[in-house]
Amino acid sequence: MNSPEITVLMTVYNEERFLRQAIDSILAQTYPHFELLVVDDASTDASPAILASYADPMVRVVTNEENIGCPRSSNRGLALARGRYIARMDADDIAYPHRLEVQHAFMERHPEIDLVGSSNEVIDEQGEVIGAWHGRFGPETVYYLLNFRNCLTHSTVMFRKEFAESIGGYNEGVKWALDYDFYHRASKAGKLFRMDEVLVQWRSMPAKSEEKSRGQKETVYAVLRENFSRLKVGEVDEATLAILNDHKILNEGSFSQKEVEQAFSTLLGSNMAIMKTAPAFYSKFSMLGVMTAYSLSFMHRILTSRGMVPFVQTCCAVLGGNASPSD
Repeated sequence: MNSPEITVLMTVYNEERFLRQAIDSILAQTYPHFELLVVDDASTDASPAILASYADPMVRVVTNEENIGCPRSSNRGLALARGRYIARMDADDIAYPHRLEVQHAFMERHPEIDLVGSSNEVIDEQGEVIGAWHGRFGPETVYYLLNFRNCLTHSTVMFRKEFAESIGGYNEGVKWALDYDFYHRASKAGKLFRMDEVLVQWRSMPAKSEEKSRGQKETVYAVLRENFSRLKVGEVDEATLAILNDHKILNEGSFSQKEVEQAFSTLLGSNMAIMKTAPAFYSKFSMLGVMTAYSLSFMHRILTSRGMVPFVQTCCAVLGGNASPSD
């Protein structure tokens, strides 16, 4: 294949268990003009043998001489990709047959969008559907949410290769959560969109290693700290990071009143700074609507998890003068 329109980029390191399902789901796509580029990061299990079993000319495998990690492998794949568009795919997920067709058509219709993701089902290790993550997020919503948490599933995203190269590709300084770091930088340079249609089954692996869980948390918190520093909202402690990254954890009741007040204060201070610093190509009106809805959701979570009196105390403490970003 000389000039595929899309490169489906998959990095692999010891993924023998679900690798064939992931590859087969790509080869079953209704959209024909693609290549599947697999970067094998020096796997030591049966992954190389599984990859070698595919004689399909649409499958291209490159193998690292040594294990270099997912970010560097992703950048190697990005450099070798022949397509104008890059569709990411994890080696344990499953793409629906129309995924590439739907996303390619969307990107062709919307030249102003640089990256598109989609909703996804959640499956367990046996492939049974155990949940779903739905939501249509316009560019302003994606931009706003990325200031606090990830809102895109890596196996659902398609982006313009030229755009990814313009922001330096993936950050090779991180080992885990490279997708969140990538989206966060991408949202400062272009428009990201998430469609509501379910196009991928994302596999939940509860037996995640402690190292990986810790590494993902460290990367996410590092991105958040850097962002809050840029927004000039002052020092942000770990409790505030945890609450802002997922305010559903307020239901666990393990945070003090002071910690909740600090998180809410940081949210409101961030809102003002986000509005002021958002790139000019975003709609301020749409951004205002998004941040209002998110702030009300945060307040509702405080109310339902902690009760009326603590909720009023928090609002009085914060709105009494603690919500302004530091100079």
